Amino acid sequence: MNEPSTGDVKSPEERSAKPRKSAVRWRRKAVVVLIGAPVFLAVLTSIVLYFNLFMASEVG
Repeated sequence: MNEPSTGDVKSPEERSAKPRKSAVRWRRKAVVVLIGAPVFLAVLTSIVLYFNLFMASEVG
């Protein structure tokens, strides 16, 4: 006889491994964005300010 169908039920080890990996990956991306975005904006702002000061000194 056929065994009753349980769908695609995975063992607890298989089921818990993938979400844990996904959570670590998501957390790593969040940390990179939260740290990288302000650093990028600070560098970009300093470049723009330096360029504006340099151009202002050339005019006067």
